Amino acid sequence: MKVLILAVIALAAVSQAAIDPSKIKPVFQTVTPLIPAITPKVVGGQEADPHGVPFQVAVENNRGGFCGGSIIGKTLVLTAAHCVDSATWVDVTAGAHRIFENEPTQQKIRSSKIVVHKDWNTSNLANDIALVHLSSELNLDNTARIVDLNQDTSTSLVGVQAIVSGWGRYSDGSGALSQWLRYGVSNIMSKQDCQRFFGSIITDNHVCLDGSKGVGACNGDSGGPLSIAQNDNPLQVGLVSFGSGAGCEKGYPTVYTNVARYSDWIAQNSN
Repeated sequence: MKVLILAVIALAAVSQAAIDPSKIKPVFQTVTPLIPAITPKVVGGQEADPHGVPFQVAVENNRGGFCGGSIIGKTLVLTAAHCVDSATWVDVTAGAHRIFENEPTQQKIRSSKIVVHKDWNTSNLANDIALVHLSSELNLDNTARIVDLNQDTSTSLVGVQAIVSGWGRYSDGSGALSQWLRYGVSNIMSKQDCQRFFGSIITDNHVCLDGSKGVGACNGDSGGPLSIAQNDNPLQVGLVSFGSGAGCEKGYPTVYTNVARYSDWIAQNSN
């Protein structure tokens, strides 16, 4: 399958300078909802235990955009296409909890190649998925781990409890990223229920998380993982794609790229 490969210069691991919050722009996409939210509530969630989501990474592109991502290989990170489609390089930070501090566990590595899905569509937000190849290997330990990706497209996820994580804004009133990693728990909703809010833009290539319980992704969470528990281990089922243009705290669903539908694409572009 053809892919769009953004040419970049392979660079060694960059210095461990902390991310400067004054120079970054939290990235997120929104769509105007078709109907009012079921129950307007504040975006929920809480601070994660330090390194409680060890596959979570921060992705900062050369234009100052800030997103999330997940470790799926020693030199491979999964993120959203809209986080990197205009970037020439990105810096990936693994092993972080307090993202604006120089923690000894942090590993910051620059990309060597960015692969964006060739059918990424900025109009209908279809195929919002990308891979970041790193210029050197991550040191895998209890602060930086590879997450398994869901490859099962036949088993329904509707009603399954899922976790979204990231350093994104935790309310519409918050003008900045969270200083520490946060997570929220809610249930996956059906495609039909999600289409009530966003229409035909929602397909089988998406997973929707119920926002009526006050949990959802916001600016800066884009590209980050949506995971479930399988045999007491995390399994990534989605990555943050978009939310409601009405605001993050209005109780609307948040929408994720369904990673199981892209298993072949990921495998074909992992080298």
